[in-house]
Amino acid sequence: MLLPILLVGIIVALPLSLLQWVLVERYCRYMNRVLPTQELKSWAAVHALPTVEVLLPIRGSEPSLMRNLKAILEQDYVSFRLHVILDSPEDSAFEAVQKLVDEGHPVVVHLLEFSTNKAGLKPLGLSQVCEKLLQDESEDSVFAFTDADTLHAQSWLLRLVWGLRTLSPDGAVTGNRWYWQRVADSTVGSRVRSLWNVASLPQMHQYRVAWGGSWAIGGRALSNSGLLDAWKVSLFEDTMVKGQIAPELLETVPGLYSVSDDSLDLKGARRWVHRQLLDLRLYHKCFDVVAGHAMLTLQATVFTVIVVALFFIYRGFDIAIGVLLAVLFHLSNVAIWWRLKQTGNHCLNVLRLTPESLGIQLERDGFWASLQALVITQILYPRAILLVLMTREVSWRGIRYRITKGQVERLNYKVHDQ
Repeated sequence: MLLPILLVGIIVALPLSLLQWVLVERYCRYMNRVLPTQELKSWAAVHALPTVEVLLPIRGSEPSLMRNLKAILEQDYVSFRLHVILDSPEDSAFEAVQKLVDEGHPVVVHLLEFSTNKAGLKPLGLSQVCEKLLQDESEDSVFAFTDADTLHAQSWLLRLVWGLRTLSPDGAVTGNRWYWQRVADSTVGSRVRSLWNVASLPQMHQYRVAWGGSWAIGGRALSNSGLLDAWKVSLFEDTMVKGQIAPELLETVPGLYSVSDDSLDLKGARRWVHRQLLDLRLYHKCFDVVAGHAMLTLQATVFTVIVVALFFIYRGFDIAIGVLLAVLFHLSNVAIWWRLKQTGNHCLNVLRLTPESLGIQLERDGFWASLQALVITQILYPRAILLVLMTREVSWRGIRYRITKGQVERLNYKVHDQ
Protein backbone atom coordinates (compact mmCIF):
# COMPACT_ATOMS: atom_id res chain seq x y z
CA MET A 1 0.00 0.00 0.00
CA LEU A 2 3.02 2.28 0.43
CA LEU A 3 3.72 2.74 -3.28
CA PRO A 4 0.27 4.06 -4.39
CA ILE A 5 0.12 6.41 -1.39
CA LEU A 6 3.51 7.87 -2.17
CA LEU A 7 2.64 8.17 -5.84
CA VAL A 8 -0.54 10.10 -5.06
CA GLY A 9 1.36 12.36 -2.69
CA ILE A 10 4.16 13.00 -5.16
CA ILE A 11 1.96 13.40 -8.25
CA VAL A 12 -0.69 15.63 -6.67
CA ALA A 13 0.28 17.25 -3.38
CA LEU A 14 3.98 17.98 -3.82
CA PRO A 15 3.88 19.63 -7.29
CA LEU A 16 0.75 21.57 -6.31
CA SER A 17 2.41 22.93 -3.18
CA LEU A 18 5.57 23.89 -5.05
CA LEU A 19 3.61 25.65 -7.80
CA GLN A 20 1.52 27.53 -5.25
CA TRP A 21 4.61 28.71 -3.39
CA VAL A 22 6.27 29.93 -6.60
CA LEU A 23 3.17 31.98 -7.52
CA VAL A 24 2.73 33.29 -3.98
CA GLU A 25 6.35 34.37 -3.53
CA ARG A 26 6.39 36.08 -6.91
CA TYR A 27 3.17 37.91 -6.05
CA CYS A 28 4.23 38.94 -2.54
CA ARG A 29 7.60 40.27 -3.66
CA TYR A 30 5.89 42.28 -6.38
CA MET A 31 3.25 43.74 -4.05
CA ASN A 32 5.85 44.62 -1.41
CA ARG A 33 7.32 47.08 -3.92
CA VAL A 34 4.50 49.43 -2.86
CA LEU A 35 5.57 53.05 -3.21
CA PRO A 36 5.59 55.03 0.08
CA THR A 37 3.03 57.84 0.08
CA GLN A 38 5.63 60.61 0.41
CA GLU A 39 7.62 59.27 -2.53
CA LEU A 40 4.41 59.06 -4.55
CA LYS A 41 3.57 62.70 -3.79
CA SER A 42 7.10 63.76 -4.77
CA TRP A 43 6.58 62.04 -8.12
CA ALA A 44 3.23 63.80 -8.58
CA ALA A 45 4.76 67.21 -7.81
CA VAL A 46 7.00 67.10 -10.90
CA HIS A 47 4.51 65.57 -13.38
CA ALA A 48 1.50 67.02 -15.15
CA LEU A 49 -1.42 64.89 -14.04
CA PRO A 50 -4.47 64.19 -16.23
CA THR A 51 -8.08 64.64 -15.22
CA VAL A 52 -9.57 61.39 -13.93
CA GLU A 53 -13.14 60.34 -14.65
CA VAL A 54 -14.20 57.93 -11.89
CA LEU A 55 -17.06 55.64 -12.89
CA LEU A 56 -19.19 54.01 -10.20
CA PRO A 57 -22.23 51.87 -11.12
CA ILE A 58 -24.68 51.54 -8.22
CA ARG A 59 -27.72 49.31 -7.82
CA GLY A 60 -29.15 49.51 -4.34
CA SER A 61 -27.70 51.09 -1.23
CA GLU A 62 -24.73 49.24 0.26
CA PRO A 63 -24.42 49.48 4.08
CA SER A 64 -21.09 51.27 3.62
CA LEU A 65 -22.09 53.35 0.58
CA MET A 66 -21.80 56.85 2.04
CA ARG A 67 -18.48 56.10 3.74
CA ASN A 68 -17.05 54.74 0.48
CA LEU A 69 -18.36 57.68 -1.55
CA LYS A 70 -16.74 60.13 0.86
CA ALA A 71 -13.44 58.23 0.60
CA ILE A 72 -13.50 58.77 -3.17
CA LEU A 73 -14.37 62.44 -2.82
CA GLU A 74 -11.51 62.93 -0.33
CA GLN A 75 -8.82 61.65 -2.71
CA ASP A 76 -5.54 63.61 -2.65
CA TYR A 77 -5.72 64.11 -6.41
CA VAL A 78 -5.81 67.43 -8.20
CA SER A 79 -8.60 66.96 -10.75
CA PHE A 80 -11.30 64.30 -10.91
CA ARG A 81 -15.04 63.83 -11.25
CA LEU A 82 -17.18 61.02 -9.86
CA HIS A 83 -19.74 59.64 -12.32
CA VAL A 84 -22.45 57.61 -10.58
CA ILE A 85 -24.50 55.34 -12.84
CA LEU A 86 -27.98 54.33 -11.66
CA ASP A 87 -30.65 52.40 -13.52
CA SER A 88 -33.56 54.30 -11.94
CA PRO A 89 -34.23 57.51 -9.98
CA GLU A 90 -36.29 55.28 -7.67
CA ASP A 91 -33.19 53.31 -6.66
CA SER A 92 -32.61 53.34 -2.89
CA ALA A 93 -29.20 54.99 -3.40
CA PHE A 94 -30.44 57.86 -5.58
CA GLU A 95 -31.34 60.24 -2.76
CA ALA A 96 -27.95 59.87 -1.04
CA VAL A 97 -26.06 60.45 -4.29
CA GLN A 98 -28.20 63.43 -5.24
CA LYS A 99 -27.48 64.99 -1.85
CA LEU A 100 -23.75 64.96 -2.69
CA VAL A 101 -24.52 66.73 -5.98
CA ASP A 102 -26.59 69.39 -4.15
CA GLU A 103 -23.72 69.95 -1.71
CA GLY A 104 -21.44 70.91 -4.60
CA HIS A 105 -19.22 67.84 -4.74
CA PRO A 106 -17.74 66.88 -8.16
CA VAL A 107 -20.42 64.22 -8.69
CA VAL A 108 -22.41 63.64 -11.87
CA VAL A 109 -25.43 61.32 -11.94
CA HIS A 110 -26.17 59.27 -15.06
CA LEU A 111 -29.32 57.21 -15.60
CA LEU A 112 -29.05 54.01 -17.62
CA GLU A 113 -30.68 53.89 -21.04
CA PHE A 114 -32.31 50.49 -21.56
CA SER A 115 -31.19 50.16 -25.17
CA THR A 116 -30.80 46.37 -25.14
CA ASN A 117 -31.51 43.30 -23.03
CA LYS A 118 -28.37 41.54 -24.31
CA ALA A 119 -26.06 42.86 -21.60
CA GLY A 120 -25.76 43.19 -17.84
CA LEU A 121 -26.88 46.51 -16.41
CA LYS A 122 -23.39 47.33 -15.12
CA PRO A 123 -21.36 46.90 -18.36
CA LEU A 124 -24.17 48.49 -20.39
CA GLY A 125 -24.18 51.58 -18.18
CA LEU A 126 -20.39 51.84 -18.29
CA SER A 127 -20.32 51.66 -22.09
CA GLN A 128 -22.93 54.41 -22.40
CA VAL A 129 -21.24 56.83 -19.99
CA CYS A 130 -17.73 56.17 -21.35
CA GLU A 131 -18.86 56.81 -24.92
CA LYS A 132 -20.45 60.09 -23.86
CA LEU A 133 -17.35 61.21 -21.96
CA LEU A 134 -15.03 60.30 -24.84
CA GLN A 135 -17.14 62.46 -27.14
CA ASP A 136 -17.18 65.41 -24.74
CA GLU A 137 -13.73 65.21 -23.18
CA SER A 138 -10.11 64.86 -24.27
CA GLU A 139 -8.75 61.37 -24.81
CA ASP A 140 -5.89 62.41 -22.52
CA SER A 141 -8.18 61.83 -19.52
CA VAL A 142 -7.90 58.71 -17.40
CA PHE A 143 -10.93 56.52 -16.70
CA ALA A 144 -10.97 54.84 -13.27
CA PHE A 145 -13.54 52.22 -12.28
CA THR A 146 -14.80 51.14 -8.87
CA ASP A 147 -17.66 49.46 -6.98
CA ALA A 148 -20.05 50.74 -4.35
CA ASP A 149 -18.89 48.31 -1.65
CA THR A 150 -15.22 49.27 -2.03
CA LEU A 151 -13.27 51.54 0.33
CA HIS A 152 -10.17 53.20 -1.12
CA ALA A 153 -7.07 54.72 0.41
CA GLN A 154 -6.66 58.47 -0.02
CA SER A 155 -3.89 57.89 -2.57
CA TRP A 156 -5.93 55.46 -4.69
CA LEU A 157 -6.35 57.66 -7.78
CA LEU A 158 -2.78 58.91 -7.63
CA ARG A 159 -1.46 55.35 -7.51
CA LEU A 160 -3.59 54.31 -10.49
CA VAL A 161 -2.29 57.27 -12.52
CA TRP A 162 1.29 56.53 -11.40
CA GLY A 163 0.79 52.95 -12.55
CA LEU A 164 -0.49 54.04 -15.96
CA ARG A 165 2.39 56.45 -16.46
CA THR A 166 5.19 54.15 -15.27
CA LEU A 167 3.98 50.57 -15.81
CA SER A 168 1.55 50.61 -18.72
CA PRO A 169 1.33 53.96 -20.57
CA ASP A 170 -0.62 52.44 -23.47
CA GLY A 171 -2.71 49.97 -21.51
CA ALA A 172 -4.50 49.51 -18.20
CA VAL A 173 -3.66 48.92 -14.53
CA THR A 174 -5.54 47.20 -11.74
CA GLY A 175 -5.53 47.05 -7.97
CA ASN A 176 -6.42 44.18 -5.63
CA ARG A 177 -9.40 43.53 -3.38
CA TRP A 178 -9.14 42.82 0.35
CA TYR A 179 -11.86 41.76 2.79
CA TRP A 180 -12.15 42.57 6.47
CA GLN A 181 -14.34 40.77 9.00
CA ARG A 182 -15.73 43.02 11.69
CA VAL A 183 -16.10 41.62 15.21
CA ALA A 184 -19.65 42.97 15.39
CA ASP A 185 -20.98 41.03 12.39
CA SER A 186 -18.43 38.34 11.59
CA THR A 187 -19.87 35.25 9.89
CA VAL A 188 -18.60 31.99 8.41
CA GLY A 189 -19.52 33.34 4.98
CA SER A 190 -17.37 36.44 5.45
CA ARG A 191 -14.40 34.33 6.55
CA VAL A 192 -14.79 31.98 3.57
CA ARG A 193 -14.98 34.91 1.15
CA SER A 194 -11.89 36.50 2.67
CA LEU A 195 -9.87 33.27 2.57
CA TRP A 196 -10.89 32.43 -1.01
CA ASN A 197 -10.10 35.97 -2.11
CA VAL A 198 -6.64 35.97 -0.50
CA ALA A 199 -5.82 32.66 -2.18
CA SER A 200 -7.00 33.95 -5.58
CA LEU A 201 -4.78 37.06 -5.64
CA PRO A 202 -1.57 35.37 -6.92
CA GLN A 203 -3.57 33.79 -9.76
CA MET A 204 -5.17 37.13 -10.67
CA HIS A 205 -1.70 38.67 -10.82
CA GLN A 206 -0.15 35.79 -12.77
CA TYR A 207 -2.92 35.59 -15.38
CA ARG A 208 -3.53 39.36 -15.54
CA VAL A 209 -7.13 39.46 -14.32
CA ALA A 210 -8.49 42.96 -13.80
CA TRP A 211 -10.73 43.66 -10.80
CA GLY A 212 -13.78 45.86 -11.39
CA GLY A 213 -13.47 47.54 -7.99
CA SER A 214 -10.14 49.20 -8.77
CA TRP A 215 -8.72 49.59 -12.26
CA ALA A 216 -7.94 52.36 -14.73
CA ILE A 217 -7.24 52.94 -18.40
CA GLY A 218 -6.26 55.95 -20.47
CA GLY A 219 -8.96 57.54 -22.62
CA ARG A 220 -7.10 56.90 -25.86
CA ALA A 221 -6.46 53.26 -24.95
CA LEU A 222 -10.12 52.81 -23.99
CA SER A 223 -11.27 54.35 -27.27
CA ASN A 224 -8.92 52.13 -29.31
CA SER A 225 -9.80 48.93 -27.44
CA GLY A 226 -12.81 46.74 -28.04
CA LEU A 227 -14.13 47.23 -24.51
CA LEU A 228 -16.98 49.63 -25.24
CA ASP A 229 -18.52 47.36 -27.86
CA ALA A 230 -17.85 44.21 -25.81
CA TRP A 231 -19.62 45.68 -22.77
CA LYS A 232 -22.81 46.08 -24.80
CA VAL A 233 -23.16 42.30 -25.08
CA SER A 234 -21.55 41.16 -21.78
CA LEU A 235 -22.72 40.15 -18.34
CA PHE A 236 -19.53 41.33 -16.59
CA GLU A 237 -17.06 44.09 -17.41
CA ASP A 238 -13.71 43.50 -15.71
CA THR A 239 -12.06 40.14 -16.48
CA MET A 240 -12.36 40.75 -20.21
CA VAL A 241 -10.01 43.77 -20.05
CA LYS A 242 -6.95 41.67 -20.83
CA GLY A 243 -8.65 40.19 -23.91
CA GLN A 244 -9.68 43.58 -25.29
CA ILE A 245 -6.24 45.19 -25.07
CA ALA A 246 -2.82 43.64 -25.66
CA PRO A 247 -2.42 41.11 -22.77
CA GLU A 248 1.00 42.46 -21.78
CA LEU A 249 -0.51 45.94 -21.33
CA LEU A 250 -2.48 45.06 -18.18
CA GLU A 251 -0.38 45.51 -15.05
CA THR A 252 -1.03 45.34 -11.30
CA VAL A 253 -0.12 48.44 -9.30
CA PRO A 254 2.29 47.24 -6.55
CA GLY A 255 0.69 47.25 -3.12
CA LEU A 256 -2.61 48.82 -4.22
CA TYR A 257 -5.35 47.19 -2.16
CA SER A 258 -8.89 48.40 -1.58
CA VAL A 259 -11.14 47.09 1.15
CA SER A 260 -14.67 45.81 1.66
CA ASP A 261 -16.06 44.98 5.10
CA ASP A 262 -19.72 44.26 4.36
CA SER A 263 -20.85 41.00 5.94
CA LEU A 264 -22.50 38.04 4.21
CA ASP A 265 -23.66 34.57 5.21
CA LEU A 266 -22.42 31.25 3.83
CA LYS A 267 -25.08 31.20 1.12
CA GLY A 268 -23.96 34.66 0.04
CA ALA A 269 -20.33 33.49 -0.01
CA ARG A 270 -21.26 30.57 -2.29
CA ARG A 271 -22.99 32.97 -4.67
CA TRP A 272 -20.03 35.35 -4.55
CA VAL A 273 -17.49 32.63 -5.43
CA HIS A 274 -19.81 31.36 -8.17
CA ARG A 275 -20.03 34.85 -9.67
CA GLN A 276 -16.24 35.31 -9.70
CA LEU A 277 -15.70 31.99 -11.46
CA LEU A 278 -18.55 32.54 -13.92
CA ASP A 279 -16.91 35.83 -14.89
CA LEU A 280 -13.67 33.94 -15.60
CA ARG A 281 -15.41 31.19 -17.55
CA LEU A 282 -17.16 33.65 -19.86
CA TYR A 283 -14.42 36.22 -20.43
CA HIS A 284 -10.93 35.00 -19.54
CA LYS A 285 -8.71 32.30 -21.00
CA CYS A 286 -7.28 31.30 -17.62
CA PHE A 287 -10.50 29.58 -16.52
CA ASP A 288 -9.27 26.13 -17.60
CA VAL A 289 -6.11 26.55 -15.52
CA VAL A 290 -8.11 27.75 -12.50
CA ALA A 291 -10.53 24.84 -12.90
CA GLY A 292 -7.59 22.43 -13.05
CA HIS A 293 -6.20 23.91 -9.84
CA ALA A 294 -9.58 23.44 -8.15
CA MET A 295 -9.71 19.78 -9.17
CA LEU A 296 -6.17 19.14 -7.92
CA THR A 297 -7.10 20.80 -4.63
CA LEU A 298 -10.12 18.49 -4.40
CA GLN A 299 -7.94 15.44 -5.09
CA ALA A 300 -5.52 16.46 -2.35
CA THR A 301 -8.41 16.93 0.09
CA VAL A 302 -9.92 13.54 -0.79
CA PHE A 303 -6.48 11.97 -0.45
CA THR A 304 -6.23 13.42 3.06
CA VAL A 305 -9.59 12.01 4.12
CA ILE A 306 -8.72 8.55 2.76
CA VAL A 307 -5.29 8.23 4.36
CA VAL A 308 -6.52 9.51 7.74
CA ALA A 309 -9.36 6.97 7.68
CA LEU A 310 -6.96 4.17 6.69
CA PHE A 311 -4.56 5.16 9.44
CA PHE A 312 -7.23 4.72 12.12
CA ILE A 313 -8.15 1.35 10.61
CA TYR A 314 -4.73 -0.19 9.85
CA ARG A 315 -2.15 2.03 11.62
CA GLY A 316 0.59 0.87 9.25
CA PHE A 317 3.91 2.63 8.63
CA ASP A 318 3.06 3.25 4.98
CA ILE A 319 -0.26 4.81 5.97
CA ALA A 320 1.56 7.04 8.45
CA ILE A 321 3.73 8.32 5.60
CA GLY A 322 0.59 9.18 3.66
CA VAL A 323 -0.86 11.02 6.65
CA LEU A 324 2.42 12.96 7.01
CA LEU A 325 2.28 14.00 3.33
CA ALA A 326 -1.33 15.14 3.74
CA VAL A 327 -0.56 17.11 6.90
CA LEU A 328 2.45 18.81 5.27
CA PHE A 329 0.33 19.75 2.25
CA HIS A 330 -2.33 21.43 4.39
CA LEU A 331 0.27 23.09 6.63
CA SER A 332 1.77 24.48 3.44
CA ASN A 333 -1.63 25.94 2.53
CA VAL A 334 -1.90 27.55 5.96
CA ALA A 335 1.60 29.03 5.57
CA ILE A 336 0.67 30.38 2.14
CA TRP A 337 -2.45 32.02 3.58
CA TRP A 338 -0.39 33.57 6.40
CA ARG A 339 2.22 34.87 3.93
CA LEU A 340 -0.45 36.51 1.79
CA LYS A 341 -2.16 38.03 4.83
CA GLN A 342 1.14 39.50 6.02
CA THR A 343 1.78 41.03 2.60
CA GLY A 344 -1.70 42.52 2.38
CA ASN A 345 -1.58 44.00 5.88
CA HIS A 346 1.87 45.49 5.24
CA CYS A 347 0.67 47.20 2.06
CA LEU A 348 -2.48 48.50 3.76
CA ASN A 349 -0.29 50.06 6.45
CA VAL A 350 1.77 51.81 3.76
CA LEU A 351 -1.47 53.01 2.17
CA ARG A 352 -2.65 54.21 5.60
CA LEU A 353 -5.83 52.22 5.14
CA THR A 354 -6.09 50.41 8.46
CA PRO A 355 -8.99 49.40 10.72
CA GLU A 356 -7.51 51.50 13.53
CA SER A 357 -7.59 54.65 11.39
CA LEU A 358 -11.28 54.01 10.65
CA GLY A 359 -12.31 52.98 14.16
CA ILE A 360 -13.13 49.42 13.05
CA GLN A 361 -12.50 46.40 15.27
CA LEU A 362 -11.69 43.31 13.25
CA GLU A 363 -12.11 39.67 14.16
CA ARG A 364 -8.85 37.94 15.06
CA ASP A 365 -7.79 34.96 12.97
CA GLY A 366 -8.57 32.27 15.55
CA PHE A 367 -7.31 28.75 14.87
CA TRP A 368 -10.64 26.90 14.86
CA ALA A 369 -12.52 29.60 12.96
CA SER A 370 -9.75 29.71 10.32
CA LEU A 371 -9.64 25.91 10.10
CA GLN A 372 -13.40 25.79 9.60
CA ALA A 373 -13.20 28.41 6.84
CA LEU A 374 -10.29 26.56 5.19
CA VAL A 375 -12.17 23.24 5.08
CA ILE A 376 -15.34 24.86 3.74
CA THR A 377 -13.38 26.81 1.12
CA GLN A 378 -11.58 23.71 -0.16
CA ILE A 379 -14.96 22.00 -0.61
CA LEU A 380 -16.68 25.08 -2.01
CA TYR A 381 -14.01 25.81 -4.63
CA PRO A 382 -14.33 22.68 -6.84
CA ARG A 383 -18.09 22.59 -6.25
CA ALA A 384 -18.37 26.13 -7.62
CA ILE A 385 -16.31 25.16 -10.68
CA LEU A 386 -18.70 22.32 -11.50
CA LEU A 387 -21.75 24.56 -11.00
CA VAL A 388 -20.25 27.25 -13.22
CA LEU A 389 -19.80 24.74 -16.04
CA MET A 390 -23.52 23.95 -15.84
CA THR A 391 -24.80 27.49 -15.28
CA ARG A 392 -27.40 28.62 -17.83
CA GLU A 393 -29.18 31.22 -15.73
CA VAL A 394 -27.93 33.59 -13.04
CA SER A 395 -29.55 36.20 -10.79
CA TRP A 396 -27.99 39.37 -9.38
CA ARG A 397 -29.87 41.85 -7.21
CA GLY A 398 -33.26 40.85 -8.52
CA ILE A 399 -32.26 40.70 -12.19
CA ARG A 400 -32.19 37.31 -13.95
CA TYR A 401 -30.00 36.60 -16.96
CA ARG A 402 -29.96 33.65 -19.33
CA ILE A 403 -26.58 32.54 -20.73
CA THR A 404 -26.62 30.67 -24.06
CA LYS A 405 -23.31 29.82 -25.72
CA GLY A 406 -21.69 32.89 -24.21
CA GLN A 407 -24.58 35.18 -25.18
CA VAL A 408 -26.46 37.04 -22.44
CA GLU A 409 -30.15 37.85 -22.25
CA ARG A 410 -31.77 39.88 -19.47
CA LEU A 411 -35.06 38.22 -18.53
CA ASN A 412 -36.61 40.81 -16.22
CA TYR A 413 -36.16 44.15 -14.55
CA LYS A 414 -37.29 45.71 -11.32
CA VAL A 415 -36.13 48.72 -9.36
CA HIS A 416 -33.79 48.00 -6.45
CA ASP A 417 -35.55 50.13 -3.84
CA GLN A 418 -34.32 48.44 -0.65
